[in-house]
Amino acid sequence: MCVPICGLLAACSGSGTTSPASTVPAIKKEFVIPDSTATSTLDCTSPIDTVNAPSAPFQAIDGAIALQTSSSSPDAMQTTATGADDPSQRLFAKTALFVHGSERSEILVLPEWSGRVRMWWGNTGRRQMADQFVVGPCHTDPDVWIVFPGGIVLAEPGCIDLIVRHDGRDTRVSMGVGAPCEGQGPPAEPSDS
Repeated sequence: MCVPICGLLAACSGSGTTSPASTVPAIKKEFVIPDSTATSTLDCTSPIDTVNAPSAPFQAIDGAIALQTSSSSPDAMQTTATGADDPSQRLFAKTALFVHGSERSEILVLPEWSGRVRMWWGNTGRRQMADQFVVGPCHTDPDVWIVFPGGIVLAEPGCIDLIVRHDGRDTRVSMGVGAPCEGQGPPAEPSDS
């Protein structure tokens, strides 16, 4: 089921231009939550950017991907109400995914968050929310990180934990999504809860 989300991902339109907020009134754009599945794979086509290295507030994890984590971001991520009928898809936090190199990684929702947290990234029409997100291999250039739009859909604000699996190693990362993790400040206003 697809559900509209208003006002999200306008910065990911690919136009590369922005207008000062003081001269352009806010315009609500409709966005659709992708369908849900247990496992989804990143479509590596059409990244929104390429960079030499991720910058704050993103944390590189095992040199394979970078996410906005509670360790790298002083404040929790903002959330926006989706208007979804499904309570597990009530809130959305927009955050990019940086992908490096030609290796495969996985991002997994921990069992204690199952049914309450889903994720997706990508810039094509083949997006799907998932509990397990497979990343790469995307390219072989060791000097470039490619960036994709997406984020976290969840039932309630919280400090969530994900596992990043790369090269046989699991790394647990925390993300303040609508509510801070220990050591983080609250999300910038406005943030729906």
